[in-house]
Amino acid sequence: GVLDSVGEDQNGVKTYRIGEQSFELSASLQNKILAGDIADFDIGTGYICKLNIFGEIADTEKIEGDEWKVAYCVGIAKPNGSSIDSRVQANLVMTDNSNFMPCLKTKINLNGSSVKATDLLNSTYFFNNDGTPVRQPVKIKINNNGEITAMEVPEDNVSTTYGIDTTVFSYDCYITDATYRGGNNQKTIKNCVLKPDTIIFEDPYYNVEGAVGKTEDIRSYSMEVFTNEARIKDVRFYDLDKGYRPDIMVFREKANTTDGSPFLVENVISVLDEEGNRIKRVSGYRRNAYYIYDEYEAGIVPDSLKRGDLCRLAIDGTKIVNISSPSEIMSLKDRKPYADKDVINARNAIVYGYLYSATDTSMVVVSPESYTDTPLIGSSIGGANVIVYELGADKMYIGSVSDIYTDFVPDSQGNYTLSDDSTLVYMRRNYDRAEDIIVVRK
Repeated sequence: GVLDSVGEDQNGVKTYRIGEQSFELSASLQNKILAGDIADFDIGTGYICKLNIFGEIADTEKIEGDEWKVAYCVGIAKPNGSSIDSRVQANLVMTDNSNFMPCLKTKINLNGSSVKATDLLNSTYFFNNDGTPVRQPVKIKINNNGEITAMEVPEDNVSTTYGIDTTVFSYDCYITDATYRGGNNQKTIKNCVLKPDTIIFEDPYYNVEGAVGKTEDIRSYSMEVFTNEARIKDVRFYDLDKGYRPDIMVFREKANTTDGSPFLVENVISVLDEEGNRIKRVSGYRRNAYYIYDEYEAGIVPDSLKRGDLCRLAIDGTKIVNISSPSEIMSLKDRKPYADKDVINARNAIVYGYLYSATDTSMVVVSPESYTDTPLIGSSIGGANVIVYELGADKMYIGSVSDIYTDFVPDSQGNYTLSDDSTLVYMRRNYDRAEDIIVVRK
């Protein structure tokens, strides 16, 4: 929505009013504004804001009216099921994994033609023959009021001879069951080749009965989400070029997939499954996303798993089918530095050590005592996934490389002094590059 005003609450904390609500900024976003990394908010300008678990604005994107944005649409309807409201609202998941529910202008441009928004409630572009909503990627333009002014929905091109139509936004190929091949720098699924910028959505509710309007577990990924030889189901490709490279890919689930990325546990609770059996539900952070998983059957998740633990999960859809053994689970709360034997020349090498220095492209960590090859370990951090864990406030949140900073400065000779309060960094490295980073502050 549009930023109406900036004020202060009763405690003197700055608040930002958008529509009918006022929000505070997260500490991370405040630091970015103070450092000049991003511009401050402008009153009267439209923004898409992403909230953290505390209801604070953690990330923001200025609305640009002439720019096409890709989203995953699970349906359109009158707001709150109203029969008298003249507006039409879209239920979208954006590429940053936020749920966005904008209203459409009274008339919008749909695939190049002007149409009334209410006419779309009977359109085969948005509804199947049985009346259920079509779940599909779309392209949208939004104005400064956060309303959709134009939309492109894919034309069905699956049944054509070659499955290619570069003149329109098109749905070109469907594969029931496929295997991801990630070797030799080629990322292929059957006869289609993924590009580095291919937008990928996972919709675990596609073709699932009773899933109308569900968005909770829809995720947007880069292709690194797949491990080599991963099995993928209900794969849809959109906007294939003549090299059979899609702009957008959607799949329903990955079968028994895992990789080196750690899962930071936020909470473990006991729930009842559909059959009334008591199982564990685990929530937490992995890569740059927040997840909630149930164990596939009772006993998979160890009773000892707790908040602040790091583990690896094997996931089938939204179910945990395997997890690290208790001896392999690390507690970040213990703040015990650790490093694998081979750090410099290895894939998926683990380092947990004190932060020595950081820039916007690199990071240096003090080698744990068990690692004697070098006193310091330097890593490239461009494109790394960053999570922040503040032990004192007991807060976890998705961060960025700007959240990697140290509380001490080495002298001119490089000497330093550590304290019990010094910042620790957990990282998963591939050779000289950090893939996953968790910043741990006391």
